[in-house]
Amino acid sequence: MSIYAVSMVVYFMIAFCIAIFYSRKRTTSNEDFFLGGRQFGIVFVFFTMMATFLGAGTTVGTTAWIWKRGLSQVWMTAGYAIVFLFIGFFLAARVRRFGTNCNAYTFADFLEIRYNKSARYIGATLMWFAFMSIAAFQYIGIGRIINTVTGIDYTASVLVAALITILYTSYGGMWAIAITGVVKGALVFTGIVIMAPILYMKAGGMQNILNSIPAQHCSVVGYITPGQALTWFLVFFLGIIPMQDWWQRVLSAKGEREARMGMLYLAGGFVLVELLIYVIGFAGKVLEPNIANPENLFPTLVMHYFSPYIGGLLLAAVIAIITSTASACLLVASTHFTRDLYNGIIKPNATDAELLKFSKISTLGLGVLVLVFVFAAPGMFELFVISADILGASLTIPILAGFFVPRVGAKAGFYSILAGIAGWAISYMGWQPMGFGPATVGAFFSLIAILIGMVVLPPAERAVLEKVGYDSATVKIAK
Repeated sequence: MSIYAVSMVVYFMIAFCIAIFYSRKRTTSNEDFFLGGRQFGIVFVFFTMMATFLGAGTTVGTTAWIWKRGLSQVWMTAGYAIVFLFIGFFLAARVRRFGTNCNAYTFADFLEIRYNKSARYIGATLMWFAFMSIAAFQYIGIGRIINTVTGIDYTASVLVAALITILYTSYGGMWAIAITGVVKGALVFTGIVIMAPILYMKAGGMQNILNSIPAQHCSVVGYITPGQALTWFLVFFLGIIPMQDWWQRVLSAKGEREARMGMLYLAGGFVLVELLIYVIGFAGKVLEPNIANPENLFPTLVMHYFSPYIGGLLLAAVIAIITSTASACLLVASTHFTRDLYNGIIKPNATDAELLKFSKISTLGLGVLVLVFVFAAPGMFELFVISADILGASLTIPILAGFFVPRVGAKAGFYSILAGIAGWAISYMGWQPMGFGPATVGAFFSLIAILIGMVVLPPAERAVLEKVGYDSATVKIAK
């Protein structure tokens, strides 16, 4: 067995032991399982979010996309970075305040309280689909690494990835993800900091890289049109706002300051890591110009240009962070399945012990179901875009209006969600004016619906606005 395989096996054993330990020590209630008892400080909010966004998308995915598309990929990065800043400055504290007022677990709780139950169930279903897709994305990333390192068949590698993620998440919940996320985030950040300059030098420095790559690689619209560029930016700006992973971390924070600062630190950390990933992707284009599958680029670079001992540690750290992301996504899907289906419809009066038991069982079952998404997916990037696409199209406008526009009532918000879904579907079937994709078209439909609804439909009730977190002066003005 190679040093790479040994490193990964050792990591898997350690991660599973941590999950068992925290399952017994700190996960005694449903709130512990999903929100870590709402005790996260700034460091935990930052690192658990960093661990989520340093998953397969950033390591395996982004390096492959840069290898194929160069600087054209920067539009996705910009969408992420700006939305993290927006959340930190304007949304995180509001979401945490709402969580305190309403004992909320999910963004779907917000949709129900601000609008109605139908909005909740539609939103939760869309989120469930999105995070099952993103979890599948992580399975693919882990499977690619195991396949590249060990030579094990890709399908078998994905099944191993699924088994690890399911056991880890169903045992440990949020505390296992949080505790290991701090360590994993630090390890992967350190690994990327080491990899980038070494690969940069091995590729011959800036001048040799520029001379060796296609000219299109150096243009921000080298492989796409300006309309596609703006669409990519909007897909990830709009698509991140409803995503339950950052809501779950913010709702897990001790208070509003911890929620806000954790997200602002995330914006800075994400930009730094992405810059290093771009260096790795460009260097990889020079060092491995003929790689058969660009999604194997990251582990191939580690194996070809680092010693087995350093490479083994790097790959173990990357596997660790992708597993953490997969676990976080699986936990989000389980949260919605438990809160919105089981507790919301099937058994509204379930005890906390019953909910905790069902949470662990549903995590196990959903982890297996993710495999359907893996083998039905057209590719990693396509799966990623689709998951963000439909969320941004249908949910972002109602969420922002719910927090910032007190005049928007329950019916206006609900019809805005429906309009966004309709716009997304119409665009997905082929109608993309001026090159704008489904997320943008859907969000435009959603915005028009909410503007009309503000004029012709009843406004929000005072009690609803107070629950959401509006101050008394704003409520009086709105009425």
